[in-house]
Amino acid sequence: MIQKHLRMLRILAVVAATSLLAGTANACPSCKAANESNSRLPLAYQASILFMLGVPGTMVSCLGVMLYRLNKEQVLAMQAFENGDVWQPDLNSTN
Repeated sequence: MIQKHLRMLRILAVVAATSLLAGTANACPSCKAANESNSRLPLAYQASILFMLGVPGTMVSCLGVMLYRLNKEQVLAMQAFENGDVWQPDLNSTN
């Protein structure tokens, strides 16, 4: 038990030391000059970053929904096969 607390304390000490030693990041000269001359440019950078963060999440979500639906149809087909019925996919269904 004491070992866990000492390990956690060491990790927190390393994180605290790292955050205290970190400095500020400076933009490249071209970006800095562009941001100073155009006040709307930082907002455009923010929007582009949000889009870049949103695209992978959207793609993974769509893939997950597609796999869920495929699995759902497969389970229904297996149940129909086990019951001896002929299973027809419902092409008009939106679910």
